[in-house]
Amino acid sequence: MESEMQTPEVQETAPSVEASAEPAEAPADKAGSLVDSLRQTVADSLSFLGPTWDKVRAFFAEQRKTITGVVLISLAVLVLVLVSGVLGIINAIPFLPAVLEILGLWFAARYLVMAESRRAVVQEFSEFIGKITGQS
Repeated sequence: MESEMQTPEVQETAPSVEASAEPAEAPADKAGSLVDSLRQTVADSLSFLGPTWDKVRAFFAEQRKTITGVVLISLAVLVLVLVSGVLGIINAIPFLPAVLEILGLWFAARYLVMAESRRAVVQEFSEFIGKITGQS
């Protein structure tokens, strides 16, 4: 009976590919046109500012040194706050401040007490800085 059963035949059909009348745009062209349209939109949006925008630019051009100084001072304060936080975290770790203090005392006794060892440390440090900066 099994030999009498027939399996249905399955016809395979390939999907038809139609050629479009319009050539496909390259992705680079779309990106370029998007950037251009974005630039145009920003330019249109800022055009209503007109003379006000020119006054703002002139103010920043005149006050460049002052603004730079304020930014640098602000960054210095930020760095001090961050360093203070890191040192606070290190200080909170048990025994670590004592170990670092002992290492500092050992280094000072070993390398900074005698004049000859100080000169050697300064010379090695100068050579190291020269290698980093590319001067030697």
